[in-house]
Amino acid sequence: MSGVTNPALFDELCTITANELERFGTRSSCKPKHVLQMVEKLAAAGVRGMAADRVFRVAAHCLSFKGYKDENAIQSMEKGWFGFHTERSLLLLWRFSTRQRKQRSFLETAAEHWEAGSTNIASLHDVSHEKSSWWNAFDDPTKPLVIDIGCGFGASLLGLADPTSADGDKTVERVGVSHCNFVGADLSRIGIGFGKSVASRWGIDDRLQLVVASAETILEEAIERYPGVVKLVMIQFPTPYRLVANSTSVERSDDD
Repeated sequence: MSGVTNPALFDELCTITANELERFGTRSSCKPKHVLQMVEKLAAAGVRGMAADRVFRVAAHCLSFKGYKDENAIQSMEKGWFGFHTERSLLLLWRFSTRQRKQRSFLETAAEHWEAGSTNIASLHDVSHEKSSWWNAFDDPTKPLVIDIGCGFGASLLGLADPTSADGDKTVERVGVSHCNFVGADLSRIGIGFGKSVASRWGIDDRLQLVVASAETILEEAIERYPGVVKLVMIQFPTPYRLVANSTSVERSDDD
């Protein structure tokens, strides 16, 4: 459901799931793993609100009834702490992301660049770049900017940009990004579409934008065209780890 921005659809999914769990969730045929799979997918989709709170409470009841041993997970569902940025949800997103193939055109271009031994990075620019003036979507484009290169599904930026998630967060306070704009760039259209839909449903797309672009392109646009200053650039878990001559594949040794 990457790119779906209608919150009513997700509310309906939560309601249907809660009703079904109330109907059969305590039966022996419904295992704890089935209950967890349902709510993890909903949480990873960024659901919020009364319908989401209800389905998590119903799931907590089912798990408690079945004697599920992870009391922290049950409590987080009961207390309304369970959501997009809980460990189980993020792990689900990570597992999904590991099954996505890196954009082949980028790997081919990068491999050619590597083999040539060139110091000119222009050949890596604009690989499947989404042409957009992303800075114009900000409510105040003069605010300091935080950039996440290779943002994937945008999970980090969604946490930093959302006041309800970032309120009291020590990382946000330490870095001082509570009054910033945020932009993430990645070559995965699935990841970017997903993150944009969550940002829209959370109502934070006036301070968070995600675009399909290379690292070089997003940095050039931020430096040359963004009206404000760049406060922070984040690069987390960069890939490819190694480019091998005469190969467009990404290889990883046991030591990496």
